[in-house]
Amino acid sequence: MAAANNPPSIRLPLSGTVATIEPDGWGGDGHVLFIDGAEQSHVDLTDQTRIVYEYLYRISNVVDALPAGPIRAVHLGAGAMTLPRYIAVTRPGSPQVVVDIEWGLLSFVEEHLPLPENIDLQRIGDDARVAAGFAAHLLGGATDLVVLDVFAGADAPEHLTTTGFYRELAALLPDDGVLVVNVGDDPPLTFFRSQAAALLEVFDGVAALAETPMFTGEHPGNLVLVAARRPLTRRWLDGLVAQGPHPAAGLDRDELADFAAGVPAPEDDPEQRWRVADAERRRRLRRLTHGRDPDLPAPELDEEDPGPSPETTAGQ
Repeated sequence: MAAANNPPSIRLPLSGTVATIEPDGWGGDGHVLFIDGAEQSHVDLTDQTRIVYEYLYRISNVVDALPAGPIRAVHLGAGAMTLPRYIAVTRPGSPQVVVDIEWGLLSFVEEHLPLPENIDLQRIGDDARVAAGFAAHLLGGATDLVVLDVFAGADAPEHLTTTGFYRELAALLPDDGVLVVNVGDDPPLTFFRSQAAALLEVFDGVAALAETPMFTGEHPGNLVLVAARRPLTRRWLDGLVAQGPHPAAGLDRDELADFAAGVPAPEDDPEQRWRVADAERRRRLRRLTHGRDPDLPAPELDEEDPGPSPETTAGQ
């Protein structure tokens, strides 16, 4: 558990950024995860169903709208694992997999912000696109929920923003499954519009949720995209809007298409250069694992590598 007088921190090996966990300052047992000083996630260890960030609250409403009982969930982007905690408590017995490219973040968060008891959670330290299919395989080949939470505006990794990637995620979902994408963006929300355009090209059902002022395109903030292989009804969307937090608004498929008009959907790089970058990342990872300088050539370590093995947490 994080200590108030000496907040724990770690320099993440891949990016070199510093993760720190500090008390939220509101009393009780709430904590905030910072990445290089920027607030990233919040966890209340006394009540792990408590969600304070408005965009994540909207995502939890989508989770609550899924059929009753345990669900299979894949989380691409870990943070402090706030949503996996929420699902573990509100839907006991739900098998989940969390993926984060910064493998050191997963163990750091778990050490200082313990997970709920009896959580069924596997963790993979890898690129979201590389690991998504394997994560679904660990859940039996399909998943009821995929949450993509890795975007911070136009700086997002390009290979995670394309119609090609969204088609790969669509293939992991059953007809009643959903994909939820958190998009942080700045005016005029060009990146958000591009992601909406990509989802509209791939999925039959697409909707958006956000604070009402966000849909003017004049404010920075977070917007939530929801996609499914089946149509999403206006009644379903209105139910989510009614649950807040307020002021809340939602765009259905036609409204979202109008909002995104004129912004093209990103397509995959025909040369797949992201795979070259991923191979270099793996080379650096292997050298770090072996305690060697990651910037020096390492022919003896350059054999094909399947990536980090998943770790399982149960009954923590």
